[in-house]
Amino acid sequence: MKKNNKFKEFPVVTIGASAGGKDCRRVIEFQEDLAACGERLKAIIEEQEAANARLKASNEELLSRNKKLKSVNDVFKASRKEIPSTNEELVTSTKELGEANQVLNRANSDFSNLLANIDIPIVLLGPDLTVRRFTPPAEKTLGLSPDKIGRSIADIKLPLRLPNLKQLLLNVIRTGHVQKLEVEDTRGRWYYLFIRTYRTDKSKTEKSRTEGAVMALVDIHDRKLAEKNVLRLATVVLDSNDAVIICDLNDRILAWNKGAQKMYGYTEAEALVMSIRQLMPEKMRMKARDLVRVSAAPVETQRRTKDGRILDVLLTVTVLRDDKGSPVEVATTERDITGRKEAERELRRLHARVISAQETERKRLSRELHDGVGQILSGVRFRLESLPGEIALSATDAAKIVKVGGFLSNAISEIRRVSQNLMPSELVDLGLEPALRTLCREFKERAGVQVTLKAGPALPDIAPELALALFRIAQEALNNVGKHSRATLAAVILSRKGKEILLSVSDNGIGFAPGGSRQQAGSGIGLGSMRERAELAGGSIELHSTPGAGTTLDVRVPLSGPGGDTV
Repeated sequence: MKKNNKFKEFPVVTIGASAGGKDCRRVIEFQEDLAACGERLKAIIEEQEAANARLKASNEELLSRNKKLKSVNDVFKASRKEIPSTNEELVTSTKELGEANQVLNRANSDFSNLLANIDIPIVLLGPDLTVRRFTPPAEKTLGLSPDKIGRSIADIKLPLRLPNLKQLLLNVIRTGHVQKLEVEDTRGRWYYLFIRTYRTDKSKTEKSRTEGAVMALVDIHDRKLAEKNVLRLATVVLDSNDAVIICDLNDRILAWNKGAQKMYGYTEAEALVMSIRQLMPEKMRMKARDLVRVSAAPVETQRRTKDGRILDVLLTVTVLRDDKGSPVEVATTERDITGRKEAERELRRLHARVISAQETERKRLSRELHDGVGQILSGVRFRLESLPGEIALSATDAAKIVKVGGFLSNAISEIRRVSQNLMPSELVDLGLEPALRTLCREFKERAGVQVTLKAGPALPDIAPELALALFRIAQEALNNVGKHSRATLAAVILSRKGKEILLSVSDNGIGFAPGGSRQQAGSGIGLGSMRERAELAGGSIELHSTPGAGTTLDVRVPLSGPGGDTV
């Protein structure tokens, strides 16, 4: 380093001889002191310069360290910024770990509750056939208890008639093949035994592996009993007097019992190569696929025997379906009701004759009341009314005669009403609709119930017998409205729908619960007789009623009788 010496050496001053010796010495001393001071200053300057150099080096080192500290500070600041996100990650990881633990605990709880609530005996076995866990039903069925956990299943005497159980379990663990078999316990109860492998779940690091076996018992005792019952029923069906026939959807007969052979005359061998349609009369033939749509309730139809006879049968259709619910076969149970139908037809003919006799008697009584008693009472009233002009009577006697005449007028009106009810003249002379109008008007006057009649515009000419049946039904229905319904409004509707005549009688009365009993007060043909009248005409009656919402009686009768002839 180059030294910058700002101090110069002082020149030596020569003092003349004339000066005093004392001053010369002082000057010399000053000069020596100055020289010494210069040397000291020089040394001090050199030391200062060395110190400056050291300070400069230290400053440079401090600057370098300051840069390092600044870098460290920047790193610290960056790390400080990352601390919150790291903390969040730690919190999230902690939360996820807690949730995972909750899931694991819940899974363990679910597994424990699942085992506790499964109503099937299940036993979990280790690879050495030691009992790990079991469901509560296994305690009762297999006689297991908590103290048997950890023991080999081979050392536990199970109440199963299965001597090779240990070998079956070892084979399942070794091969992985599921074993399924029916077993019986020592109490005679039957079970279906499933033996499957106990496998661990596959993970990212490990493959699924077998670590034991699982035994499960399904109670099939009821099924075994049902199978026995089915065998019994099959025997009963086979030997039944009713015809039991099974056919596929292509009309081919698949099963034919002894009752069918007895009823129709075909042997089983003959029937199994026949079509079900061969048993049906030509006008009633239908395919087996159409039988699927037949109601499950028994229906009446006809069948043709081997010798050509036509039988009336009561047909019950049962559709046999596959696992998907699709129909595959049709089973029919057919009972010969030819004798019963003939008896019903005879009873219907007798009932028709009884009703005809009743109507004839009604007509006779109506005519006799009108032409006999009515005419006599009218003559008596006429004679009473003419008495005041023929003989002298007091005012009191004349008033009594007038009063008696009023009684006779009431009696004549009542006789006319009874005669009209027995055989309405409008029905005979004008037809059903005018007779119903008169019936509604008289019912309104007698019962005080507002009645409306609605008749369709295209009503055909109705046979007298059918018109009389419909009139009697409407008459009795209105009588029931007046006696039982407490109604304020009633309606009678007469219309035509296709080849049928529809009659409806409704009210806004108290109604009644379907199936409940309702006392029929007074006289009348009643609902049963109304139904018989409709059935005799080949029709039907439906009664609809709701408590508090009134009652409706619907009658449907064909324009022709049950056999197709005009009624």
